[in-house]
Formats: sequence, C-alpha cells, structure tokens
Amino acid sequence: MFVPNVVALTRAVCPAERRHTHSPLLLVEIEIYLLIIIIALVGRCNRPLTPDHGKVVCNSTRGEVDCDVKCEDGYLFPDNATSKSNKCWHVTGVWKPMKNFPACQREYLEMNN
Repeated sequence: MFVPNVVALTRAVCPAERRHTHSPLLLVEIEIYLLIIIIALVGRCNRPLTPDHGKVVCNSTRGEVDCDVKCEDGYLFPDNATSKSNKCWHVTGVWKPMKNFPACQREYLEMNN
C-alpha cells in the first residue's frame, strides 16, 4: 500500500527556496495537517457485516478495532466454532484474518442408534 511521505508533501507545499520565510512551528502545523489527511484517506476500519444468526461486538482504540462475533444458540460457523475474532489497524485499514465473518449455520446433531 502506498503511503505518501509527509516530509515530501511539506516540501511541495513549502519549497526549499521559500522555507526560510516560514517558522518551524508553521512547518510542524502543515505536517500535522497533511498527516491527518493521509490517515483519513488511508486507514479506514469500517465495521464488519453482521453474519446471519450472529452478533458482532467491536471495541475501538486509537490504533485498532477489535471485533468479536458469536453465533446464536444452535448455530455454528462452517468450521464448527461458535465464536471468532478479527482486528483492523487504523493505519492500514486492513482486517486480519478477514473483514467479514462467515454466516452461522444451523447445528445438526448426529443421532446414535
């Protein structure tokens, strides 16, 4: 994923030949402003979809979003698990291991004769 260089963007806004006319504080303010724009454009952790017969609970911090899903009673994920978790980092906007959870499916009990 391409992430623009904040220093290079600052130099584009304030070329070297004119930089001496700006205070160091102004340059820091410009770098912070550009960094905020980059984070807004690059790191999007949109909430995952709620799977059929499941409930998603997400908690967000400044750095990441953690989501847990639990199937309703009598339902399982295709791998027979009843719950799963995933995480997204705001810097990249990438969910691991996946963004959306698989659907919960009706649990079938085997009958022994």
